[in-house]
Amino acid sequence: MTGIEYLKKVSKSMGQAAAACLMSFLLTPGCIQLAANINDIKTKNNALAILGNLLTASQSKFLAFTNTNVLYESSGNGTWIAKSFSGAARITDVANLNGTLFGINSAVNNTLYKSLDNGVTWTSQTVSGVLGPNIYIAACNGTIVILYTNTGTYGLYSTNGGSSWSGPVTVDGNSTSLPYDLICNSSSFYVVVGSGSQLVKRSPTGAVWTDTVSFTGIPVASSTSRLATDNSTNVFYVYQSTNAESNVSSNSAVNFTSVTSFTTAGSYSGGVFYANGNFFLGTFTGTSCTINKSASGTNGSWTTTGTTCPASTALRTGSSTSSAYFLAGDAGAVPVIIRSTDAINWSREALPTSAATGIVTSVVVP
Repeated sequence: MTGIEYLKKVSKSMGQAAAACLMSFLLTPGCIQLAANINDIKTKNNALAILGNLLTASQSKFLAFTNTNVLYESSGNGTWIAKSFSGAARITDVANLNGTLFGINSAVNNTLYKSLDNGVTWTSQTVSGVLGPNIYIAACNGTIVILYTNTGTYGLYSTNGGSSWSGPVTVDGNSTSLPYDLICNSSSFYVVVGSGSQLVKRSPTGAVWTDTVSFTGIPVASSTSRLATDNSTNVFYVYQSTNAESNVSSNSAVNFTSVTSFTTAGSYSGGVFYANGNFFLGTFTGTSCTINKSASGTNGSWTTTGTTCPASTALRTGSSTSSAYFLAGDAGAVPVIIRSTDAINWSREALPTSAATGIVTSVVVP
């Protein structure tokens, strides 16, 4: 008898609330407590066992979204399967808030969608304001922030899981301003924003945004501008100029200083990420892609990992668990995901040939 069949059989004895939780695969403290309160000992033990199995399964899942309407899922064994999803035409940028996924449907006016089942089913969400293009989403510390363009750069934020939204708030009132990246850590949200030149702005809650005090050089506005941050005060900023032009802050984006580590490293490959104690940055020399890493992002701290990416790979996104690193993007519009368990040796993951085109835009651990 499968877990689903068992839950159907015993749903009456465990009560409607507990049965609904388990049948919806909701691994919340409330659902776990409902299962623990079931009177019948055998039913309670089986319900808690099913929750434990679901928790183990959810912790080993990795999801990758592409700009060609494909969702990949892996259990961490080196192989990914293509999964269909319903309710949204195309999910690209994704944020994870305590197991609930919030995604931007880039095919339908950049609308906001939510998934409670690891990206299989998506429902449209109502937000205040009119979401424009160049939209980004991030979630940290119980807060979700959305930034978008609408004759300037504006933001919305929610502190109750998307049930209601505050804003829009002005991030950059310049009428031609665009956001280029949005990230967050335990203390703040950070965005690259600007028009002609750029600034890094920060906000603890998404309600009020503050400019960086000083910057080494004035970066030119570029769609290649990216940010990464650790869980403390280090923030790394990079954009494509002649090479990978970069700055780093050790005080939560109050001040930045120039990083010269990549002045002769070739072209930067599209993303910088922080995972499991390291910043990662991909660079090109010709068609050769090299993965660089640093614990702090500062000058002199960057080393190559000794493993090259597949030729012409643009690394655009990344994620990690306690035991694995994932970097992803594309090589000539062919999806690429590479994985490492030691941040030194990397291997390319096997992706389905049925979904052979596209760019991996988000990798999340639900």
